[in-house]
Amino acid sequence: MELLKLKEYQERSYEERPSNDGYVQYGDDNLFPQYLIDLYKSSATHNALCTSIAYMIFGDGVQANTLEARLKIEEWGLQDEVRKACLDLKIQGGFALEVVYSIDRTTISKVRHCPFENIRSGEVDEDEKVNYYYYSKDWNNKQIEPELVCGFNPEKAVEHPVQILYVKPFSPGSYYYPKPDYIGSIDYIELDKEIGKYHINNIKNGLAPSFSIHFKNGVPSQEERFKIRNDIERQLAGATNAGKFIVTYSDSPERKPDFEPFPLSDADKQYQFLSSEVSDKIMVGHRVVSSAMFGVKTAGQLGNTQELEIASELFDKQVVKPYQRVVKDALERVFNAAGTPTVVSVEEVPPMEPVEA
Repeated sequence: MELLKLKEYQERSYEERPSNDGYVQYGDDNLFPQYLIDLYKSSATHNALCTSIAYMIFGDGVQANTLEARLKIEEWGLQDEVRKACLDLKIQGGFALEVVYSIDRTTISKVRHCPFENIRSGEVDEDEKVNYYYYSKDWNNKQIEPELVCGFNPEKAVEHPVQILYVKPFSPGSYYYPKPDYIGSIDYIELDKEIGKYHINNIKNGLAPSFSIHFKNGVPSQEERFKIRNDIERQLAGATNAGKFIVTYSDSPERKPDFEPFPLSDADKQYQFLSSEVSDKIMVGHRVVSSAMFGVKTAGQLGNTQELEIASELFDKQVVKPYQRVVKDALERVFNAAGTPTVVSVEEVPPMEPVEA
């Protein structure tokens, strides 16, 4: 008897390695940013946390302390671009802005969000500085030639009027690409995704086989087996409830089939535990102080107003404000290059406060 080999989970690689085309690959297939987007779309818990925290980072938007800078914010439509950048910052661990200089190269005419997943870093020079980046709308398509774009450098505005400001906070073990703060919980985000697939497929297949039909009058041809199964499905299960039985064949003098019921298992309890465990670990990966902040009740926690207020303040100090400083520093570099130096702030939404009676 031949035993089937169980499928082994392979963790997605985020290795950085030079390619033959000048850019540094991000992951074995150079598609790790796209993989992070797939996780964002596939896990309800992870999606909600990324979206909510990105909104917290952006808060009430970008503010400046000079009139000239405030006019630039309006001219560039910077609020919408920074809002997109904040979501990239949360999902990818960094973000990119396209900076377009004016015709006379004396100021900046446009600042636009550049999708982080479309950018790959060039290799460092002898001064350990990245001077160029590579842009492609589809890195999975090898027929598309990536576009070479100069890194942000106001001194090169004349020869490179379009530049990329690549914002990459420090990540241990990484040189070219940042890592999101939830990198340690990616396995649990994957598990959340797979649990959803399991339940969908289980429901589509009638939840579980309820019995088996064992024919003992020999093994017919493959074509006959398909015909027998289709006939039983039409008579017994129906088109929307197919897959609730197993058909087997064997050589035996007895021609009457046996109907054997399957006992129900406690799989529901196992998946209830997994669902709770996955949710908890994803919350930890995102450094959530209290799950009640995001509308998730936890057993043993009252979730009263005082607890929520303290949790909100801690989360704001430990997670939101450090992200806002990253955005603030990047924008001040842009305003300085535009000739309108200013102090930029990202207006945060006030932490949760008790409601007065």
